[in-house]
Amino acid sequence: MMSGFRNVLWLLPLALLLLWPLWRGPLGGFLAPADLPAAGRSAEGRQEAPEGQSFSMEGVSFLQQKNGVRDWQIETARLHTGDDPELMLMTQVEAELFQGERRKFRIVGKEGQYDGKRKILTLRRDVQVHSEDGYLVLAELLNYNDQKRTIWTRKPVRITGRNMDIRGQGLAYDLNRDSYEVSGRVKVRTW
Repeated sequence: MMSGFRNVLWLLPLALLLLWPLWRGPLGGFLAPADLPAAGRSAEGRQEAPEGQSFSMEGVSFLQQKNGVRDWQIETARLHTGDDPELMLMTQVEAELFQGERRKFRIVGKEGQYDGKRKILTLRRDVQVHSEDGYLVLAELLNYNDQKRTIWTRKPVRITGRNMDIRGQGLAYDLNRDSYEVSGRVKVRTW
């Protein structure tokens, strides 16, 4: 049998744990941060993360380096995950792809996702690719494969720059070889 104050002291945490359902509501509300209002809205009036979402962050910037050299960088207004933790969902995305020390492309889109397992960045809605050479690629959907260093889409594309306008159904660009192919029924206009 136990005796003494020290031996009975372990019963206090056990009692608190067992009685958690009774005191969780009143004390849990009291201990909640003041800037987290109820009813699914944040303090600034934004909608909180949907059910099943692991996390949500705003104003995110992250970059990847290979051998000490910047490879790509992504900035997004909002980043969150859903049911698949390997899939990062983003809004208002700006990605920069580098070759050596120089920026090769700046890609912007209204929505995006990065598949961490497959290493593929997908941008949607009003996607614009600005090249260092002054070309502009417009598409509704564009993918970047980090492992193969390729940019591609099967959706309609428009490429403008240097007194030309090219339209086609699909694009494949290989950053390693610095070569591209516009597919489908291609229309070229020069002036």
